[in-house]
Amino acid sequence: MTSPRDGSIQEDIGRRLVEARLIDDAALQKAALQQKSTGSSLTANLVKTGAITEEGLLDFLSNFYGAPAIDLKNYEPDPALIS
Repeated sequence: MTSPRDGSIQEDIGRRLVEARLIDDAALQKAALQQKSTGSSLTANLVKTGAITEEGLLDFLSNFYGAPAIDLKNYEPDPALIS
């Protein structure tokens, strides 16, 4: 469930992606419409529509928040921790 604040954070990230020229206004508007109709996040919609790659978004968010990116796609958790 998202709070009203989550929406404004998503909008801010969307605007910053446009300012960084990683997406265009049309892609942002399309993703925002999908967000309203499906309830999925703006950033997920941007990736889903191909406006930005998942890796491109990850790199942008890493720089935006000043935190290193971690790719867990090929990460194998310790089996002892799962049981």
